[in-house]
Amino acid sequence: VTCLTAAMIRWRRKIPYIDYHWDPFVYILDKVYARKFTRPVFIPLRALASWFDKLVIESSLVAITLSEKHAELLRSLTRKKDVIIIFMGCYPVSRIPESRGDYLLAIDRWDRGNMPHLLLEVMSRLKMDAKLTVAGFCSEDWIRESFLRLRDEKGLGERVTWLGPVSEEDLKKLYLGARAWLHPIEESSVSMPALEAAAHGCPVVMPKGTPLFRHGVQGFFPEEGDIGQYAQFVDRLASDERLAWQMGRAAWQL
Repeated sequence: VTCLTAAMIRWRRKIPYIDYHWDPFVYILDKVYARKFTRPVFIPLRALASWFDKLVIESSLVAITLSEKHAELLRSLTRKKDVIIIFMGCYPVSRIPESRGDYLLAIDRWDRGNMPHLLLEVMSRLKMDAKLTVAGFCSEDWIRESFLRLRDEKGLGERVTWLGPVSEEDLKKLYLGARAWLHPIEESSVSMPALEAAAHGCPVVMPKGTPLFRHGVQGFFPEEGDIGQYAQFVDRLASDERLAWQMGRAAWQL
């Protein structure tokens, strides 16, 4: 939306701007709303989203985005502009703990395209009696309510804790004390919570991984939809604190 405003100013006042494409409009539409709308409604919406992406790219001096997948998508929409990749920044701690804690952590902004419910399936298949702490803001109340309902249905009430939004200070403590950070979906762009976890020496587990990170080095990246494999990787970290620490250290160094 900010870039659309910048494009209008560019046309009227001739003031140039740089387009920072955090997530392409069409990517968000595919990821979050593809199942919300019927096909006759979704197709023109997707065409409009593609037009918005093309508009802000072609009106800008240069377009910047977060990952190669996003860059490929944006390049496919226009031939006039190259797209530069600049990764996000975070603030790594100067020293990481000498050992990892005993709980698993999941934190993000939870919405229709990024729901934590899959993690309950993972928790129900663990051989280790590990505990999971879930934090973060929900875009809609029903996401939290359905998560807690499913948690109780699976008998995980004593093992899965819902914190909701937390302060930056509390978030730092959670990252420092976690055995591993878990995420339910693949991220085409670099996941900011994954970077934050790494900045505190916390290894990452998420489907198919995220740019910058390598499977078996900074974390484990199961195939998307393979709950059994996801649970196996989490079990390895839950049962081997030294392995979690080594992967967390590699993530911190990255």
